[in-house]
Amino acid sequence: AFSSREIQLAQAQVYQGANWLSTDPNDLDNGGVHHNCGVVSKCFQMLVDGGLHNNRSVPAIGFDKAEEIFFLSMLRLNGLSDYLNLRNTIVDVTEELYGTCSMEHEAVQMAWYACDVGPVYVPCVSLDKGRDAKKYVRASDLDTLKLVAQTQWDDVTSYSWSLPGLSAYTTTDSLLTITEFPVVPAYYEISVEVTTVSDTFGDTLTLWVLGNLEPICKAGQFNKWDYSSVETPSLFEHIDVFPNPGENILNVRIPERLGPVSIEVLSVEGKIARSYQKQSGTPSIDVSSLETGVYFIRIFNSSGGKSFKYVNIK
Repeated sequence: AFSSREIQLAQAQVYQGANWLSTDPNDLDNGGVHHNCGVVSKCFQMLVDGGLHNNRSVPAIGFDKAEEIFFLSMLRLNGLSDYLNLRNTIVDVTEELYGTCSMEHEAVQMAWYACDVGPVYVPCVSLDKGRDAKKYVRASDLDTLKLVAQTQWDDVTSYSWSLPGLSAYTTTDSLLTITEFPVVPAYYEISVEVTTVSDTFGDTLTLWVLGNLEPICKAGQFNKWDYSSVETPSLFEHIDVFPNPGENILNVRIPERLGPVSIEVLSVEGKIARSYQKQSGTPSIDVSSLETGVYFIRIFNSSGGKSFKYVNIK
């Protein structure tokens, strides 16, 4: 039972700030296990509604996005996780869902900063291929690869690209178009510097170009599930997986003309958890042994492929 003093205390809304209780389990509220969790509640509320907290401004992302981010993050925590672990996990999950430099990526960092957990958000630059451009291509199929330097400033004065080992490309401000890779398989480092009225920022992408159906990009500070924006055959656009979220059985809809395909279930770390060979139609795969969490479904054959984010629930 709570003492009268514990009942009178408001929950903390800033880490180790006002109303923060000692974390000694022999002190009030068994070390503040209830009062101190107000920091998490405040962070969530700021993400949903936005506004000013602790003299720091937080952009709103709405309840649905905040709920999904927090739910998926909780699946990765354990009994030893602390506030910084929670904050960093939420930032990582948000980056996976919405990409580096996205408004959501900024919002979660600013919400935690407003609650005095973690550093202030620093505006960033990323080479963004688009969150929905999750394609698999063979190197021999590459006609062009387009990358966009995504920024969060309105006062950009110039973009400067560096592409060692590449000569067949064009640039138009923030857009880079690569028309040829001289060596395959090989990797290439592509860098961009963005100059604003007051400062210069930059980022580097390591690009692997392989001669098979492996991802064309998987490295650095970039969302590792974003792939080349090169068009894949239209048949792959008709592939679907359902139900999603799901449990036990996952159905895959494959166009008849596509023929046999390989299906891989990958963890968020990129490890293959399950692999299957299936014919066209609507085959089912058994996912009952998968742990609760986020996975990626990769479906491909010799003519191309497609990937999906999948949430497994128990």
